[in-house]
Amino acid sequence: VSTPDSLALFGLLNPTTSVNFELDSLTTRSIYLGRKTTTSNHVYARWEDSTEVFTVGDILLTNTDKPVKDFRSTVLLPEGISASDIQSLSLTRDGEELALTKQDIKWRLLSPSPSMFADADSVMALVNAVNMSPIQAFIDNPMPLARYGLENPKVAMTLTDRNEEDVRLLIGKPAAGGAGRRYMKDAKRPPVLVVSDDVWKNSWRSIESLRNTKAVHFVRKDANVVE
Repeated sequence: VSTPDSLALFGLLNPTTSVNFELDSLTTRSIYLGRKTTTSNHVYARWEDSTEVFTVGDILLTNTDKPVKDFRSTVLLPEGISASDIQSLSLTRDGEELALTKQDIKWRLLSPSPSMFADADSVMALVNAVNMSPIQAFIDNPMPLARYGLENPKVAMTLTDRNEEDVRLLIGKPAAGGAGRRYMKDAKRPPVLVVSDDVWKNSWRSIESLRNTKAVHFVRKDANVVE
């Protein structure tokens, strides 16, 4: 349909939905979405700078007609980083500091000293708790951080990947609205987050449980002779 007499017939005179496309650093285009057609799963549309009306699949309207929270990433680790990418972890809990680092496939507990091998399963349980705990809610205009136990948090951790990108997480008080939830703050994100308290629970693993108690440390495939 070209140059219609009245865009209102298609819901495009004062459209309620528009989608902006950034084609490159200098070029953007906006498409306006109108009402649905009566015969198929399509909606009427037009480009911002044109009165020519055409139809597009209504999935475009469906996918844009969502609250902001549906477009947010709900993972604590940045996009593209998985648990296996984490190379070091530092943890402060009630003033006690722990530092762990990954050397090849083995983890070492660097502090408190002396340095020793760490139990990989126990370390990865903590890393996986961060990786697998989805953000349940965002508080975009938080009150002072002390209200959430985040001004001087009992637990703070920093995870660093192989590219030396780090994530610093502060863990605060139990969150309102149900058991098993905690307030958390990512130092690089403005909102206060609400997450499962799995990260909190795993962060309190004892030094003893983090130590590797094996008498000898080697990779089985590297062993050639046993006498």
